[in-house]
Amino acid sequence: MTLRILVITADTAFNLKLCKDLEADGHVVDGSSSAEDAKLRIRELPPDLAVISWHLPDMPGIELCRQLRLRRESMELPIVMLTDRTDEAARVRCLETGADDVLTMPVSAAELLAHIKAVVRRHNPQLIVDALRAGGIELNRVTHRVSSRGRELKLSSVEFRLLMKLMENSGRILPRALLLDHVWGSDVYISERTVDVHIARLRNCLRDTPARNAIQTVRGLGYSFVSP
Repeated sequence: MTLRILVITADTAFNLKLCKDLEADGHVVDGSSSAEDAKLRIRELPPDLAVISWHLPDMPGIELCRQLRLRRESMELPIVMLTDRTDEAARVRCLETGADDVLTMPVSAAELLAHIKAVVRRHNPQLIVDALRAGGIELNRVTHRVSSRGRELKLSSVEFRLLMKLMENSGRILPRALLLDHVWGSDVYISERTVDVHIARLRNCLRDTPARNAIQTVRGLGYSFVSP
């Protein structure tokens, strides 16, 4: 399971350490130090999950959580809140405002990862299971095999990762930049046009399956996998 995680904390050193710990677990992680910057990042490139600290320089993290729940692109975004407050009332406020989970600082990377996975498991089980099934296609994360109607499809490693990300988020529009991060990595600088080229190759691999028209282009936004 590889997640795109946005970490929003005012403490630069803590933010950097947390990002490194999450990246070491195989995730694509981005850091933000303010609520306004975080809202811009989420609008441009929606993450799979956000970790939000209670203390931010421009507004409380709980207010950011409330605002994100009012925006179309983030109303269903899994959110884990971090707080140094130990009173029950603070935890209840976080949950009532829209957080999916609340952790009291200090927290270890292992504990945070366990809570992140639990939250994602509730929100999007497709990111957890070994086998994905949609549009007449079965994709197995463990064996890296893709098949349709019992026939194995020959995909390159890039095509496999593209299809996996699209199927994990079936029905959701994925921007090209997000696909670049998940398939090629955030440290690789290549054109978004590369995504278009590999999407065309992937569509060709699916041409004789029920999913031949499942990968749809959303003009100006990106791609979406829509089960026929």
